Amino acid sequence: KEGFTYSGLEITESEKGESYFLLELTKRKGELVITNKKELSSLEELPNAIQKKYPIFLCINTKNILTKKIETVNGSDINTIVNQAFPNIDFNNFYYQIIQQFNGPIVTLSRKEAVDTLVKKLQELKVNISRFSLGISPLENILPYLEEGIIQIPNLQVELVDKTITSITPTENENKRLYTINGLELSSSYLLAFSAILGNLNQSSRTTNFEDITENLKWEFKNFRIFNQVMKLALVFFVALLL
Repeated sequence: KEGFTYSGLEITESEKGESYFLLELTKRKGELVITNKKELSSLEELPNAIQKKYPIFLCINTKNILTKKIETVNGSDINTIVNQAFPNIDFNNFYYQIIQQFNGPIVTLSRKEAVDTLVKKLQELKVNISRFSLGISPLENILPYLEEGIIQIPNLQVELVDKTITSITPTENENKRLYTINGLELSSSYLLAFSAILGNLNQSSRTTNFEDITENLKWEFKNFRIFNQVMKLALVFFVALLL
């Protein structure tokens, strides 16, 4: 239904404007191999840089994303945790995602309008998004593979202690670092994209209020892929029959 090739796209933002980092991984003999990575200057370049028959996992890390870490949790209810980070928000107008729910929760938040507009623009470009994530949330999927210390991603520095995120600091530092994750060497620019792909492969559960939307996007992509595969098989069958 998804094939063996996966793409991750991080959209990040700095004072210089938006940047787009595309990573493509292929599963071969049970291992992931990097088959393409590219920095794009605009979203309009994306349709020519991808193969539309493969799923794309979107990481939104722009200035529209707000991130806050809670040191002490007052209750286990999800809405309570979100309200503790961002008091009195209207859940009808915001998407949220939570990681480390029971150990120093990190809440990422964005207005629905900003995310919906971005997803709609990608759909207009005929780019099939299978899932999207907010801010640094996908990093949770690769924490077991990272060493302690400072993790650099575009526009943010993340500090790890005992495989747990302890602090998040905004930065304009554009120095890229290399990380080795389970044998794969990756630049810091592609960590979020890789994490999003890994989360899908591991079928990691997520704490969000938009999972029904991403499930619908995933369903639409699978239908698109199955339709295309069936069409190809039908054409081959009829050509063979005519011959």
